[in-house]
Amino acid sequence: MVEKEALLIVKTTKKSLPKLEKAVKKLHSYEVPEFIAVKIDEGSEDYLKWLGGVVE
Repeated sequence: MVEKEALLIVKTTKKSLPKLEKAVKKLHSYEVPEFIAVKIDEGSEDYLKWLGGVVE
């Protein structure tokens, strides 16, 4: 049986990453779901400021 997968991209801060990982593991059906993080080194100053302001 071939399982269908979907890629989920979630934007968050490094501080909030552990909480997000815990939620993904709790909600995901796989025993070991893929959970990776990509560090943002640079980007739009306005966007990064906005992102930092909306993530709890």
